[in-house]
Amino acid sequence: HHVKFWSVPRDSKQKGVLPLEGKAAILGPHRACRFVDVAFGTGSRAGFCYAITTSGVLVQFNAQRKLERSVNLMAEHTTSLAISDHYLFCGCGDGIVRVFRASDLFFLGSLPLPDSL
Repeated sequence: HHVKFWSVPRDSKQKGVLPLEGKAAILGPHRACRFVDVAFGTGSRAGFCYAITTSGVLVQFNAQRKLERSVNLMAEHTTSLAISDHYLFCGCGDGIVRVFRASDLFFLGSLPLPDSL
């Protein structure tokens, strides 16, 4: 239910099994939320981490683990998150996929629902 960033300490000279160091994300007003998926930025967004909550909130963390932006997905529940160099795709209930610009979480639109069988 929480978000942690894990890393290998830089000064670790140990061989074989390496120790992991966990640091909690700074969640601000979303500390009581339940997070269900996470994606890490690529290219120019490589220092950012994105996550979604069960209540339909998309959040962006900066390289210092601090919550930088959040946006309401306007969906009853969310299930998945995918990222490209420039876009975020959020899978929501009833087959809805919301698309956001990765740089500022600007809502670009929803993908059309598939044809019914």
